[in-house]
Amino acid sequence: MSTDAIAPLIYPSASGAILAARRPRILVILPYPPNPLRPRTASMLNDLSTFGDVDLIYLDHGEGVKLPSGVDTHRVAVIPNRQMGRLFRLAAGCLTGKPFVYQFYHSRALIRHLKSLDLSVYNAVYVERLPLHELPINHPNVIFDPVDCCTQQVRQCASRWPGPRRFLYKLDSLRIAKYEAKLCNRATKLICTAEREADGFKSIGVLRPILVVLHSSNAVEFTKHKIEDRPKKVLSFHGKLSYVANKLALKKISQAVFPKLDVNSYEVQVAGIGSKKLITRHPRIKFVGFVEDIVARIRSVDLSIFPIEISAGVSNKVLESLAAGVPSIITPQVAAGLPKIDKLLERGIYVRGIAEFAGTIHDYFSIPIGIRQKISDECVDYARDLYNPEARRALLREYVLSDAVAP
Repeated sequence: MSTDAIAPLIYPSASGAILAARRPRILVILPYPPNPLRPRTASMLNDLSTFGDVDLIYLDHGEGVKLPSGVDTHRVAVIPNRQMGRLFRLAAGCLTGKPFVYQFYHSRALIRHLKSLDLSVYNAVYVERLPLHELPINHPNVIFDPVDCCTQQVRQCASRWPGPRRFLYKLDSLRIAKYEAKLCNRATKLICTAEREADGFKSIGVLRPILVVLHSSNAVEFTKHKIEDRPKKVLSFHGKLSYVANKLALKKISQAVFPKLDVNSYEVQVAGIGSKKLITRHPRIKFVGFVEDIVARIRSVDLSIFPIEISAGVSNKVLESLAAGVPSIITPQVAAGLPKIDKLLERGIYVRGIAEFAGTIHDYFSIPIGIRQKISDECVDYARDLYNPEARRALLREYVLSDAVAP
């Protein structure tokens, strides 16, 4: 699919839509391609397509585009969103008081394209992450998925982000609450993944209904497997390695965790696409690159470690590991977003400060293998209970389409 020009959506007349429609019509607008590297976005799109006919608009930043299999979209419009345009918007946003975390995911071309569309043919318009109140979307049923409560996230980044961008986050932290509240209140209703996000939105003055629902993931299977005791244990981290929170986590693994481990007994493997500079920076870590089957990848390791200190929502990577029967050592910041974890505390989920990760790794592998097998099985059971696709899709259908005006 070419991304050099907008691929237009073609619509029937409104009356024709009423006659032909067998299912509700939903317009989905995304700030990036819903490729498998963004499992939350891809699986939400998949869920929406199970009960509605989906037309898709997304911004393309020049990255490789691979729409996930299983996602049924009827019409797709691709809008180029190149780096120079993003840099210009970021600079303009700084001058006009607009938070750069939202201006990064924005496009004047998207605004022009939306003005050309007849939104009345849709039962619902679903928007992810974009600055909704700056878009020409006049529709009675607009569902906004902010992905994160950016007010909370920006405050974390302002204290932890490396380099000059920390200054931008500090600047954003002074003005983002008012901006984000206005943005969210422009929607009809919101969707988020964690109670702490919902609480964050309410604390800044968001008045719209908020549904807390755990998004599915493309990288989950619920098959229990046999735990093996290998001479060299494989510790695993996976994720989008261009995201600075993950880069910082790799730094913690290299500098605070791995040096405390016996290199003859442990190795750290990382799944995800990383730059040559990033790989060179961490010579002790084995980078396995892009993994086609992340489920099989996770099931081949012994323990997942996630020393992540910037976390605002639910960590899909932790849930993916648990679904594969692989216990995880996580930080308090990550633990705060996971639902119903009490049953797995110290039995599959180990919440520690980063200084305690290495000791906890030793302690885990000192547990008899029979008990570790039971822990692995309990991790799978926990994830299966959370990821209930039928119940989730029924909940989403009712929420997305409630009070919707038929086109």
